[in-house]
Amino acid sequence: MSTTATTPKIPSEYRALLEEALRAWSPGSELVVKKNLVGGKSTASVLLVDIGPGPAADGRDAEVRRLSGEFILKLDQQRTWTRPEPGESDRHDEATAWESAFAAEHIPRLLERAVRDQQIALLYEIAGRSLSSLVTADGVDAGALEKRGSQLARGLLAEWNNAYRLEHLSARETLERWLGYRLDPNESRGLHEFVTAATGGRPAFIAAGRLLPDPLWFCGSSAVRNDTSHARFSGMIHGDLHPGNLLLERQDPRSERYWLIDFALSRRGPLGYDHAYFELAVLLRHLQGLDPERMLGILDASVAPEGSLDAGRVPVVDLGLVQFVRAMRRAADQWQNSKEPNRRDAFVAQRLLAQVAAALNWTNKPLANPDRLLALTYGAWASRHYIETFHERAWQELSAEASQLKVPAPSAKAEPADPQPSYEDVWQSLFRFDAAAAKYILVAGPFGSTDDVSSLGLLPWSAIVDLDPNSDREGLHHLASPVLEKVRSVKTFGRDALAVDFDRGTAWLMAAGWPSHHEEVAGSHRD
Repeated sequence: MSTTATTPKIPSEYRALLEEALRAWSPGSELVVKKNLVGGKSTASVLLVDIGPGPAADGRDAEVRRLSGEFILKLDQQRTWTRPEPGESDRHDEATAWESAFAAEHIPRLLERAVRDQQIALLYEIAGRSLSSLVTADGVDAGALEKRGSQLARGLLAEWNNAYRLEHLSARETLERWLGYRLDPNESRGLHEFVTAATGGRPAFIAAGRLLPDPLWFCGSSAVRNDTSHARFSGMIHGDLHPGNLLLERQDPRSERYWLIDFALSRRGPLGYDHAYFELAVLLRHLQGLDPERMLGILDASVAPEGSLDAGRVPVVDLGLVQFVRAMRRAADQWQNSKEPNRRDAFVAQRLLAQVAAALNWTNKPLANPDRLLALTYGAWASRHYIETFHERAWQELSAEASQLKVPAPSAKAEPADPQPSYEDVWQSLFRFDAAAAKYILVAGPFGSTDDVSSLGLLPWSAIVDLDPNSDREGLHHLASPVLEKVRSVKTFGRDALAVDFDRGTAWLMAAGWPSHHEEVAGSHRD
């Protein structure tokens, strides 16, 4: 192996493994590290390397097979599982053998492998033979991913899993195939504690004014455990198909060539999981840190008929995401119509179950809590659609039970209120600003220049009566509306009222005049 002061180096802990591996892979050759690449896992080192004849090589051993060229080298620690699991190289072999024609076009070849003291070295062919011509899908915006998403969804089903088979699994068994240990609160304590905190430990919770089932409760509910209504479509799944593991051609956006990498979690299982996992990964990347209402709006619009009210309610910036989701699902629908036209309900059921499973997997990852909540909301939306569609009575019972949950009324024997109530007192008296418990109206006049009022935009106002004529120039509207617009649709108006969806939007009335829109300032509160 060769490195210089100006080139990246092999991590010291892997040098012994790689020296031994190179002697076996290509005797007499030299390996030069050209570039560090981003690894998919914290323990992995992924490198671009060049392998060629070493200084000691000569014509006398020309008959010895040697590697020559640039390759991708992955160095990693072998994973330790509670149950015996295949290694990454074995999984890659199974994935490529599953459908060799698909693999030849879309999966880079694994050329060599070596194992030493729980360390592994894997040498891969470069996808498309040119690293500079590739870009990962996380470098492509959502609008441009519409075509790619359609290609991917079709390829995973029609090409990679042309030899799919039918299995008869309950809904619970299907979820277990995808989620494994994550359904066990003892083995995935962080996930279960987060979900309990987010849902209040109840079977259903409120998000953006919507009643949604807790996805973990859904997985263990009797409706799911006893649901054996449909056959399952099973085949090969990637298991970790996020945009970073999808490579696209950089220079030709019209190209239909793509490659899948990192098969460390690939396995046989029910299909549809890769579609949901990739779909949610794209949504999380674009909605990072935003309110769950944005996620729900995109999901609603993705299943709404073209041109309907729900289809048009999303912000303009989210339209690309809606089209991307529609494209992926439309391609999968076309596969079902072609291959399984008489199993529509089974297909829809499996897609919704896959969305629940993908959501819980992402919620289990070490993401920021707002992003974990977005993932949980995605799964809750799918859980609700599954119960409403296939277990209507169970949904009615859950809705009735949730409707009985009331915020306790103040006791008649309560002590007189503190003349200076704390913020916590105000928060509790207003039902913690739960948009499902009440409609909130703010009446506000001018604020002092030192007042920090932008945080008021974080609250779910259904209406704001603004008594400051200059609010949109330097007051409350100027400071708080940009914040509020990230979570609700804000309709600002004066004399001419606008239609507002008060569950998701805010009616902002410039009640004292609106000089910037040529509406005169009122002379009194009555005016």
